[in-house]
Amino acid sequence: MLLDPDVINLLRYLREMNVLNDEEKETVEGWITSEDKARCLIDTVMKKGARESSVMVDYLTEKPPELWPTLGLTPTSDSP
Repeated sequence: MLLDPDVINLLRYLREMNVLNDEEKETVEGWITSEDKARCLIDTVMKKGARESSVMVDYLTEKPPELWPTLGLTPTSDSP
């Protein structure tokens, strides 16, 4: 199960890395459930481009794979 701190930490990290602006951050925070926040966050970042997506993927690969399906991600054969 995805917990709000997981999404908040990812959101904070992406903001610090200049992947998201304040308006995008507020849009993500406006969703009610953690799952909806995560999906909005991922969708927003994926639309931005390769560099931004890469920053997010690098962050997520350091996290437990159990979170990935909840975020709508699927591990590849290269995943730990």
